[in-house]
Amino acid sequence: MRHLHFVVNDGSNQGHELFIQSDQVYKVEVESATVAKAYFRNSTAPNENVSDDFVTITASDAKAVALRLSQLMVGTNVGGSSVLTVKAATPKFAEISLIAYTPGT
Repeated sequence: MRHLHFVVNDGSNQGHELFIQSDQVYKVEVESATVAKAYFRNSTAPNENVSDDFVTITASDAKAVALRLSQLMVGTNVGGSSVLTVKAATPKFAEISLIAYTPGT
């Protein structure tokens, strides 16, 4: 199973690092040319009727980031790492400038 490792560098949860099972991400949405969001089940109350958590990614090309994230999160790397780190200004995600986490309510 692949995990996504989001390194949060913006907002009130700055400094947090999230490790999320990729099968918990149910939608990656391009909100605008520079903003993409990844939605996943509320980790505090997953069986309750509450809003889900999401990560907001600000990037120079949100569509490219969303597509790459979607492709990489479903792949497996037999014998290699099964954790995909999503961090601003890194070789795999050079377009990303900010990552913010919003917990569900």
